[in-house]
This record gives sequence, C-alpha cells and structure tokens, in this order.
Amino acid sequence: MAVNVVLPFLHALAEIRQDSQETEAHLETYGRFGKLQDNELTREMSEHLFDPGSGKVVNNARQQQGLLHLKHLVSGLG
Repeated sequence: MAVNVVLPFLHALAEIRQDSQETEAHLETYGRFGKLQDNELTREMSEHLFDPGSGKVVNNARQQQGLLHLKHLVSGLG
C-alpha cells in the first residue's frame, strides 16, 4: 500500500506545493523500497523489455511501478 498509494500521493502533493526538497525525499524513500512480489504485468513487461539471460534487471518497487506505468501507456490506459 505504501508503494502503490501513499508514496505516489505524497510525491504528487510535494510537486503541487513545488517543494523540491520534499519531492526528492519521497523519491529517495521510494527508491529504497525493495522489490515487491512479481505479478503478471511486471513479468510480461520484463519479458518484452529485457534479455532473459541478463538476470534480474528490476530489483526494487520503484522500477516495478515503472513497468506498470509503461504497460498502461502501451495499452492506451495511461
């Protein structure tokens, strides 16, 4: 919930307030969250974007959220 709801909300709020220090703090916290459990969408996007022999390229929650964002853009949902 923190990765999917709380941190994105706090980051957006800091951007609205134009508080660059707060924005950076939230991005740093976001980057420190470890990898969450994979799901169908993150596995699918990893297969499309990365060489299977390259090992685990996505290793934190922020990168996983990036994969989900790309999936939505490609699907026309975002």
